[in-house]
Amino acid sequence: MIRPDDDIVKRARSGKPYALLDLKQALAPLPADEAFSAYCRLLGRDVGAGLLVTKTLSLQRVAKECGKFYRELAPAGEPFVNRAPRVIGDGNHRDLEGLTRTAFIACFAGARIWSRSAAIECGDEVLLDFEDWELARIDDRLELDPRIFRSAGDRIWHLREPRPPELRLERAFMLTGAHTAAFGHWLWEYLPKYVSALAADCMPELSVLIDDDMPATQREILKKLVPEGSRIVQIAAGTSVQVDELWCAPSLMYMPMLEMMNAKFRWDYLASPAARFLPVIAALNAPFPDSGGAGEKVFLARRAERHRKLVNAGAIEAMARDHGFRIVHPEDHAFAAQVELVRAADYILGPEGSAMFLG
Repeated sequence: MIRPDDDIVKRARSGKPYALLDLKQALAPLPADEAFSAYCRLLGRDVGAGLLVTKTLSLQRVAKECGKFYRELAPAGEPFVNRAPRVIGDGNHRDLEGLTRTAFIACFAGARIWSRSAAIECGDEVLLDFEDWELARIDDRLELDPRIFRSAGDRIWHLREPRPPELRLERAFMLTGAHTAAFGHWLWEYLPKYVSALAADCMPELSVLIDDDMPATQREILKKLVPEGSRIVQIAAGTSVQVDELWCAPSLMYMPMLEMMNAKFRWDYLASPAARFLPVIAALNAPFPDSGGAGEKVFLARRAERHRKLVNAGAIEAMARDHGFRIVHPEDHAFAAQVELVRAADYILGPEGSAMFLG
């Protein structure tokens, strides 16, 4: 029996997607309606008027069939191979063989979105960024999305909302989602789709919708990219926006909500097509001029309180110092300084994780 003063409930009241997921999973043995009632009671607020049981629909397919605007930029189904890097010592490295997904820009009329959610609500339809052939290949925890209470394959129990939206906009581009606060996801998943959409030069002047809990360094990158005349609109946790014209684009590679690492899963499904990322990387670099420095050795460190901390960090960092590496915590620096730091480095070390996306 979960009590209101349990740690799992206290964490869930923060509204953060992973904390909400933990509570949803703890209530999973209960029937959906009973679990939802307990969920609202434990959180101390109504999070919806009930549950809509439906199938999540492919953003690409719905956009193509009935979007207000749809333009395909590149096709799906093209094979590509990402060669394994040179690895010193034993490892599980191998080539990744992927298939491209459709690159497109779309606009939906009268859509509603929520903070920290990737779901687009059009009436009783719920759209997520997958193509029909992608979702069934793995087992995904779609309920990491704050608007999805429970999932089973493409079947979801979606939160019904009785309240009117807190904000209404005429025209906006969507950059919200469960992972926007994560630096690696922001550089790999979210910003590239906005950059690709801008490069197609077919969108009108519009606002860009982001979650308000994003770190300042991530906002700094976006501010460098937003064209003159557009504005960035932050959405507070638990609030929604009704948009007369909601513009969106898919991520450049398939990104699950929270994949299960079981026998069905393959890293090939998440492989990123290099040819499509190259122009995006060039666009991301353009606002940050190269200072021309070189020759540094940099260790991108992670503090002990961070997710996936390095358990022997002290020993590893001491060895790095002995070999002339400068120990740096990237989050202590503005993004422009982070870029300059890695550009000036001949050697970069660090634990696996978001900091390596600075490369």
